[in-house]
Order: sequence, then C-alpha cells, then structure tokens
Amino acid sequence: MQLRESEKMPRVINKKIRLLRWLNSGMILPFIIMAASSSIILYGVLFILIK
Repeated sequence: MQLRESEKMPRVINKKIRLLRWLNSGMILPFIIMAASSSIILYGVLFILIK
C-alpha cells in the first residue's frame, strides 16, 4: 500500500508542475485571477443587495 502511494506522489506533483508551467506560459493565469476577482466582487455586491 505504501509503495503504491510513494509511486503515485511524484507523478501527481509532476502533473501539477506541468499545469503551472502551462498556465504561466500564456496569459491564462492572469485571466483566471481577473475572472475570480471580478466574480468575488459581483457576489459581494449581490450579498450586500440581498441583505
């Protein structure tokens, strides 16, 4: 059981690193940050209006 887990871990980490590199290579990461912040602001405004 432990051997399988130790084998899986580096693969998962490699996938995450690859994903981060792919995100940083383009303008995708700043776009995601902008979209997230704008949606948070919208939800905040809606929450204030509902209250």
